Amino acid sequence: MNTENIKLFLSVVELGSFANAAKQFNIATSSVSRAINALEHEIGVQLFHRTTRKIALTQAGDKFHKNILPVQEAMDLTIAELVEDANLITGTLRIAASVSFGQAVLPKIVSAFTAVHSDLVIDLQLSDRRVDLIEEGIDVAIRHGKLEDSSLIARKLRNVRYHLVAAPEYLERAGIPKSISDLKAMDLMSFSYSSFARKWRFRQGNEMQEMSIMPKFLTSNAMMLKQCALNAMGIALLADWTLETELEKGNLVEVLPDWEVAGEDFETAIWIVYPSAQFVPSRTRAFVDFMVT
Repeated sequence: MNTENIKLFLSVVELGSFANAAKQFNIATSSVSRAINALEHEIGVQLFHRTTRKIALTQAGDKFHKNILPVQEAMDLTIAELVEDANLITGTLRIAASVSFGQAVLPKIVSAFTAVHSDLVIDLQLSDRRVDLIEEGIDVAIRHGKLEDSSLIARKLRNVRYHLVAAPEYLERAGIPKSISDLKAMDLMSFSYSSFARKWRFRQGNEMQEMSIMPKFLTSNAMMLKQCALNAMGIALLADWTLETELEKGNLVEVLPDWEVAGEDFETAIWIVYPSAQFVPSRTRAFVDFMVT
């Protein structure tokens, strides 16, 4: 049933004429007449007695008015409340992130965000698998690397650079590699993803080299990989955002620092993504803006 026709019907009843209703909606009187005719045709009953001087509700029209008015008022109230809610940063914000990023980076961010938006509940889902935002009801997700084509809206949080690192104890035991080829004799550790597990790429100015690897340890979790490096298990390939404290303190040492190193792609980044929609909830938009700025 056409809700606009119902609104015009209620306006005609309230204001007493097609002309007054037309003036309220800023449309032609003939448009109101056509809308009422369409509504009567759809319902299958006559709603108004019409004369050249006035209109009056029929018995069916009076019954329809009494029953439909509270429904329309409830609908208008619900829409108004939804609009108000959409402008308030309340409810539950569901965030998906990798385990490592969630543990290492998000606590400080979430604490600062909820300090500003105290009425908001954060539901943080940590997993190293790529979640389906629509299917799993996720508002925003943190993604790493090169984004696949999708309908999601993506905003870049930061570029990422990878480093080869090892504990001083390991380098004392195994020796410090002086060249890329020296790495072949080392205990290598990497991510289990296909883009990291089979080969590493090296770049120095215009020079590019690739090296096939056979890691002694693979994992999908960056914090686990870092801990193994700290335990002097070998040389690990890790992202810069995981290493700031360890490199400053000297707990880990960069290996072959003159070379840029990556898995499959040097152009890597961290992104925040959310479903494409005409109306993005205020809580989602607020969190995305908070992360990006």
